[in-house]
Amino acid sequence: LSPCEAFAQNATDSIRCFATYVSTKLKKSTRKYRGAGVLAPPRHSLFESITIFAGVFLVMLALVGFNQCLGVLEPEFTYEGAWYASSICIIFALTAAPVGQPRQIFLAHTWCILVGFIFQQIPTGGFESMFDINKIPKVERVSGLPLTWKQAFSTAFGISGQAYLGIIHPPASSLAFIFASEPTWKFKNLLPILGGDVIMVIMSMIILNLGEDTQYPMYWIGLSWKSRSAQRSDERTSCVKFRKLWLNGKKQHPSTSSLNGAVGMQNSTDSLELSLDSRKWRSGDGDCLLEL
Repeated sequence: LSPCEAFAQNATDSIRCFATYVSTKLKKSTRKYRGAGVLAPPRHSLFESITIFAGVFLVMLALVGFNQCLGVLEPEFTYEGAWYASSICIIFALTAAPVGQPRQIFLAHTWCILVGFIFQQIPTGGFESMFDINKIPKVERVSGLPLTWKQAFSTAFGISGQAYLGIIHPPASSLAFIFASEPTWKFKNLLPILGGDVIMVIMSMIILNLGEDTQYPMYWIGLSWKSRSAQRSDERTSCVKFRKLWLNGKKQHPSTSSLNGAVGMQNSTDSLELSLDSRKWRSGDGDCLLEL
């Protein structure tokens, strides 16, 4: 083949391979649109719903009252009570959820306010929307980011930063958007917001722990810097170690520090599966090997 023909053949093969790859990915992706068949979470009982109503009412009443007191002392030293509605929903309706624990609330609020305040310092362009640039004369345009871009960037940084730092609290994400959009909100507003967090957490802790079946918080610090990939690696290592113990006939008790989650190898009858609910190690045929 001539150099030109060889190049054309390589290019054609590359395009064909890329097209096959894209087609395969799209087929796998579209299969997921049907859902995984997982059942929706169960609803709360009437008594639990009444308890949630009473707790949310008292906490929100305290937060609104606290904000009004701050407004009397210093009008600019306030917050919006609506910012806490989603947080209170998570605490009372999804009490055990990791995203509703005190550590997540305090750190996520601090992080998102910091991100929003940083983007607030970036000059805003002379048009509010990226689509308005042609409507403004060049002499009147101001260099800077469009407001819509600042809002999108701040929200993206706020959420991705929470994910990387392991401090995800979804309701806090709106603060990055709000602080980047409104120059009236200053970094000093962080203090009253954290004060509201303290009131919300303490009152929720008192109310929820009155019940027999509820526990809040699940943790205060709970530091864990491991990423999901590192956690999965530890889980696979733990599974392999226990499988070797089983195959060698050794029924030694494992170190519980390595039990980071449910691990299993469903395709092997000799596999081991950890259930944190039953605290038992079971083999693939259902026999209980170890009870922790």
